[in-house]
Amino acid sequence: MKKFENPSGTAKISIQSGKSEQILLEDFEARTREFSLEIELLGENSACEVVGRVRVAGDFRKKWKIRCIGLGRNQKISLDLRGVAKNSGELEFDGSAILSKKSDNGEVAVSQKIVAIRGGRGRCEPGLRVETDRVKSASHSASIASWDSAIFSFFSAHGIDRLTAEKMLEAGFLNFEGW
Repeated sequence: MKKFENPSGTAKISIQSGKSEQILLEDFEARTREFSLEIELLGENSACEVVGRVRVAGDFRKKWKIRCIGLGRNQKISLDLRGVAKNSGELEFDGSAILSKKSDNGEVAVSQKIVAIRGGRGRCEPGLRVETDRVKSASHSASIASWDSAIFSFFSAHGIDRLTAEKMLEAGFLNFEGW
């Protein structure tokens, strides 16, 4: 597993035939930052799973641009980005996957989710480009949402104040699901 903590600047990763790579991105530091990552899957039977979690608040802004490119046979790409923008913080995801003309029997899933609370702002640009007819599966999704007052009424009815409820919801949303 490769782990990038508080990433900034640019990085490039190439995954060779028969290899699989898990990449964890996380940025919970109060700071403005931009990060760009390009991942190339080469040859046959290579796979990449990218899990990214980020939080931004206050006058800070974070932007992640992640590109995964399948260039071979029987490749699998998974891109899962989640973030929380609060207190006027700005968060932008530009995550995409490309199954090139060289790709054959590839699988790809791109998911981007942002929760914007207390004046936070989010922007998602999911991308999926399929340049071949030989695809096993391909999907992409994006959402930007906020938590409505009904959920906080529920917590309040169970003796949990709003700030504690927000922390609980944020921790659950940003869960690394087994990482």
